[in-house]
Amino acid sequence: MSISAKVAPERQKLAKDFIAWFLKRSTQEKWITKEAGFTANTEILNSDAFKKATPYNEPFSRSMNYLQDFWNVPAYNELLAASVQRLGEALDGLKPPEAALDLIAKEHERIFKQVGLAK
Repeated sequence: MSISAKVAPERQKLAKDFIAWFLKRSTQEKWITKEAGFTANTEILNSDAFKKATPYNEPFSRSMNYLQDFWNVPAYNELLAASVQRLGEALDGLKPPEAALDLIAKEHERIFKQVGLAK
């Protein structure tokens, strides 16, 4: 979530109020019961309630220990663009999800090699 500095202060306050409400533990506990209701709250993320809410929550929770953001990588924009394009193709039904993920991996590897972050 983000707040634009280009909107009126009243709208910025509304956005801040929404974010404060959304991040409250009680709201997050309700949010995780919804399909794709992921959370950044580590206590909730590791709770049995979260892990049992959907079939994919438990593996998602485990995968967070391996997650590394690539914001600090110089090729971030290229990596993100490749991900967005291929995930979009999968979501639009143009490619099977597994094929889209395989293409993302290949494109990321190519980009990492191009910028000298992989051999």
